[in-house]
Amino acid sequence: MSKPSVPSASTIQSHWLKRVLPVAFLLATVALAGEELRGLDPSALRQTLTTIPALMLVGIQTAALAGVLLMSLYDILLNHWLEIRLPLMRVVRYAWIANAFNNLIGMSGLAGSGLRFLLLARADVSRKTNTAYSTIIMLSVPTGLSLLALPMLGSLDQYAHLQSIPSTVTLAVLVIIAAYLPVYVIGLGSERIHRRFFGGLPSLPFRRIPILLAISLLDWLAAAFISWLCLYSTGAVVSLTAYLAAFTLASALGIFSLVPGGLGVFDGMLLLILSATASSNEPILAGLLLYRLTYYVVPWLLALYLGGELLLTSDSRKLRQLAERWQGNQLLTILRLPLRFLSTIGIRGLSLITLISGIVLLISAAYPALVERFSLLNIYLPLAAIEASHLLSVGTGILLIALARGISEQVRTAYRAGLILLLAGAAFSLLKGLDIEEATLLLGSALLLRSQRRNFYRQGYPFLSLRTLLWGALLILAVLGYALLGNWVHGDLSAHIPALLKFAPHLDAPRFVRSLIFAILVSLGFLAWSYFRSATPNLQLPNADELEEARQLLERHGGNAYSHLIFLGDKYLFFGPDRRALIAFGRRRDRLIALGDPSGDPAAFASTIEAFRSFADRYALLPVFYEVMDTHVHVYHDLGFSLFKLGETAYVDVQQFSLAGKQSDDLRHSVNRAKRVGMRMELLQPPFNANLWPQLRGISDAWLEARGSAEKGFSLGRYDQDYLERSPVAAVRLDQRIVAFANLMPGYGGQTDLSIDLMRHTADAPPGTMDFLFVELIALAKAQGYQHFNLGMAPLGGVGHTRYSRPQERIARVAYEYGNRLYNYKGLRRFKEKFRPQWRSSYLAYPVFTPLPGLLIDIAALIAGGYRRIFTK
Repeated sequence: MSKPSVPSASTIQSHWLKRVLPVAFLLATVALAGEELRGLDPSALRQTLTTIPALMLVGIQTAALAGVLLMSLYDILLNHWLEIRLPLMRVVRYAWIANAFNNLIGMSGLAGSGLRFLLLARADVSRKTNTAYSTIIMLSVPTGLSLLALPMLGSLDQYAHLQSIPSTVTLAVLVIIAAYLPVYVIGLGSERIHRRFFGGLPSLPFRRIPILLAISLLDWLAAAFISWLCLYSTGAVVSLTAYLAAFTLASALGIFSLVPGGLGVFDGMLLLILSATASSNEPILAGLLLYRLTYYVVPWLLALYLGGELLLTSDSRKLRQLAERWQGNQLLTILRLPLRFLSTIGIRGLSLITLISGIVLLISAAYPALVERFSLLNIYLPLAAIEASHLLSVGTGILLIALARGISEQVRTAYRAGLILLLAGAAFSLLKGLDIEEATLLLGSALLLRSQRRNFYRQGYPFLSLRTLLWGALLILAVLGYALLGNWVHGDLSAHIPALLKFAPHLDAPRFVRSLIFAILVSLGFLAWSYFRSATPNLQLPNADELEEARQLLERHGGNAYSHLIFLGDKYLFFGPDRRALIAFGRRRDRLIALGDPSGDPAAFASTIEAFRSFADRYALLPVFYEVMDTHVHVYHDLGFSLFKLGETAYVDVQQFSLAGKQSDDLRHSVNRAKRVGMRMELLQPPFNANLWPQLRGISDAWLEARGSAEKGFSLGRYDQDYLERSPVAAVRLDQRIVAFANLMPGYGGQTDLSIDLMRHTADAPPGTMDFLFVELIALAKAQGYQHFNLGMAPLGGVGHTRYSRPQERIARVAYEYGNRLYNYKGLRRFKEKFRPQWRSSYLAYPVFTPLPGLLIDIAALIAGGYRRIFTK
């Protein structure tokens, strides 16, 4: 047997690096640049932004859009070089989407490359070409920064303004980013490396590498010039040469941080460097905010509009196909984590816009209105209308933040409410202070949301889920942040409480306090409404009529090894569109966990599974199928499910089974010993004698007590008199006393396999009692015309035993090999091997991108009856 392989230490380290590194960089930035923010005057910052001439703003925005458009040169050239032959306008459209999202999200270029891969996959570009296209661009983008860093290495003493950052850090960063250039040139021109990573595509000719380097250099120079122009417009005067050095260092740190878009790290480092020579920090911060808005946010909004449905991949089959393509290349597997995010990035973008719109409303309400605009407003509107608009704008902001969760889940009611609130927020922005810029943002957000109206189809989402709880925490943080911002702008809020009911145009602080109270009330009201009125599927356990319908369906069309467990009554029933098949399932958190394959007519399985998946999707729930057999794996594959092998189920061929031969020595001796002591099996048919129940209950209770365990459920039977009354019971007697019993699963509709469920025995049952029981049941199955006797599954048996197995299954193999102190995996399989069974694989079918560890824990909790019981007997 081959030694199980496990994920490498480098893979684990890479996973944690992606989590720890951004936090470390942000903390370091706060430590270094935090002092520059302490004395910041928010009023001066706002005044700086509002006094920029309109013509200057138009010029900066035009330059920013041209800078993003310049990045399309990568795509235009590679579309030609790789002979993809997409139309020019489509190439530019794809490039704009990828570049704008990459600027905002970053991930050191992974986001842009991943989006290119998805967009070209939609255009049916081959995987090899797509891989080369998206990866070459990802590798080429940083080279311009390397070219900017190279001359700085030889003249660091000329950049005195960089001394705000420790010199060792500056040198190390510049060396690393500059060293990337030769690595890029050698790697991109190497035939061997191309064969290794690009699946046989020829290497890029060296004559084309300088062209890519020139594009990258122009790209970075354009970004530097646009950001310098933003700083110049806000009064932060710095020479272009000195600024270029600061920009290069801050950009490199932003890339290394792995923070999306370098947000916080790039800005903090640039603020730290430039503040050393500036008289005040407000113009610097205002310029950086303007740069983020014009070069990042506005192009991203355009990309979101241009992307439309291209950025939404909800079809399960397409998701699985994309995942297979994604993992088919060794270099692009480093993008596996972003794929889950990128596949629905369009809707996530709309959710983010809704969230940002709400935050903008709160920030605007925290500041006093601009004097000139407010004075003009007072001429035409009564004060009561202005005060009411201010309050309602705050309430609208809170509700938009809250509704962003529903937008991200594509809930129809959240879309409708969000659209109305965005339009209302725009009106309130004008009525409370003539905030034209804010109203424009909200109207633009409403337009983008409206453009995607067809993608909102769900009826609800799970309220009691981790994501919803995190979103609730975000809502609370938004209210808290609003309070802190107001306290910063208006001073100690408690001093203004006595004037709470006083109204005058100049009383900004009491106006804010009233809005804060209103924000708290709106937040609490929304949370209460969500808890009591959120749309959830109407799940009810089956009544007697539904169980009878299920029984008749099973008698007509047949069942499977788990069909009889329906009558435990602890599972919900989902009938297919034509009611020729049904699915028994339980719910744990946001998972609808089906037990086994559907029961009923096999011809209706595909439509029933698809209908069940659609039902779950309407409420943003995850449909999962636990212990599906290998005979139906193709159905789940065709419907876009991923598959994980859970183990192997032992089936004994009752016609071929025999106790003869050396291989059956142990089993034969156990059976003979049982017969010598007078043991015999009796098949008891319902309805059972009343005297039987106390005997069975006593055996069951003693069996549970000896193991210190409680009854389980879902996929395991439990002692339930009504359930046991529905099928025969095989009892092993010794001197007329029952020492063991098991209930049989009826063979519905001519089922060819005999199965058992509940098995219990007394503490003093002779050794070999269960061997004897199984042998007798195999003989019974043969006598009654069955083909196989089902011994049940050996968990993790036959899982991950080859070097080509999936990483999750290789990890499961480690548990099988070394986890027998916690569960007797090998012992259970050895016991079943005595009967020389045929092994059939059992699988878990689950939606693509679902994290497997959490899913397995939820299933274990459903079977055990709670999360605490997983780790207790």
